[in-house]
Amino acid sequence: MVLKPFGLHHVAIQVHDLPRAARFYEQVLRLPRDEERRDAEGNVRAVWLVCGPSRIVLEQVAASEGPAATSAFHTDALGLHVVALQIDIDDRDAWRGHLKKNAVPVVHETVYSLFVRDPEGNRIGITHYPDAVA
Repeated sequence: MVLKPFGLHHVAIQVHDLPRAARFYEQVLRLPRDEERRDAEGNVRAVWLVCGPSRIVLEQVAASEGPAATSAFHTDALGLHVVALQIDIDDRDAWRGHLKKNAVPVVHETVYSLFVRDPEGNRIGITHYPDAVA
């Protein structure tokens, strides 16, 4: 028997401002909230969002923790590189318009993907790979 992963369960992203980050993922990226996790005092410490069959988890951390963006696309810090959300190639222009309407700049793009930063500086890819634009 060969053991191998069969899919993505979740991606966890550490953020400093959990309510602000959650609004971005729910309102701009349109990911529905699945659940919240609370600390011993009852404060929300993590928000789980549905992304197809997988989840994105936003976790509250102190301001001194986590990587910071060093440029529009690349960072020298270890940690999360990108969360890539799958879209249909025919929706690329609609997503570009939606991002612009929400004042979210496209910081980098390829023939497969548009890249943005969430409010905490994490890189988010909106991709239609393997389909490339002409």
